[in-house]
Amino acid sequence: MNAPTFFRHVAAYLHSDQSRAQTLTGVVFQELRDRLAPATSSGIAARLPLRLKRLWMANTQPAELPQRCQLEFLGEVMQRGTLLNATEAEHAVVAVFATLQRFLGKGTEPEGIVEGLLHQLPLDLEMLWREATRDAVLSADARPRRRDPRGAPGRGEAQKGTARVSA
Repeated sequence: MNAPTFFRHVAAYLHSDQSRAQTLTGVVFQELRDRLAPATSSGIAARLPLRLKRLWMANTQPAELPQRCQLEFLGEVMQRGTLLNATEAEHAVVAVFATLQRFLGKGTEPEGIVEGLLHQLPLDLEMLWREATRDAVLSADARPRRRDPRGAPGRGEAQKGTARVSA
């Protein structure tokens, strides 16, 4: 997967243009990168095409790894990505996580690099990654399904075997 394809997948999920998808990808990449050990971060960067690698490596990685929970991670994405609320931030994070998982899954050691990444994240961020990638439709022209924060099926998810009845 090249950078334009990566951005198209993120943009499709978010219903945004590719420029906005690129900006949000950079924000999520940097917030994620800042939580990883340098060896893991370098391993991921080595697998990325140049344009994505530049986003991954932009700005300076902190000397100390922040151990922020999901709420703080989403807050940083919301602020740096100039998003309106945490729900928009979560959608951006899920879009980038799912697309990055898809990209890393095409490498020679996808399980090793992804599992190494996940073990360095706080549990709630690891669970968000796993949920994003579990629900992602991995066909070339489909986008990951959105999760409704109220627990209802996301757009594109049919309720199997149930019919709605009005009272």
